[in-house]
Amino acid sequence: MVPLLGMQFVVTIITTVVLSVIFTGTTSAWSTYELAGLCWIGFIVPTQISAVLFGGTEPKWVVTKILIMAGGAFGCMMIAATVLGAME
Repeated sequence: MVPLLGMQFVVTIITTVVLSVIFTGTTSAWSTYELAGLCWIGFIVPTQISAVLFGGTEPKWVVTKILIMAGGAFGCMMIAATVLGAME
């Protein structure tokens, strides 16, 4: 259980750093793709990792499942960024 909790701690730190960057460091110069990617790496990926780690996934499938889930979410975020960018 300790390695799982350690990984959860790491992804929580990532989320915290990204939230800090969004609150303090974003400017109007950021593109919708950059912001979508930042939200993906800071919020979606850590959530996906936690869901897989604590969701009872067999150890041999953990990395594969994380990659599939995070990859699908990345595609959705980029589609959303495209739509939002077209609306500007």
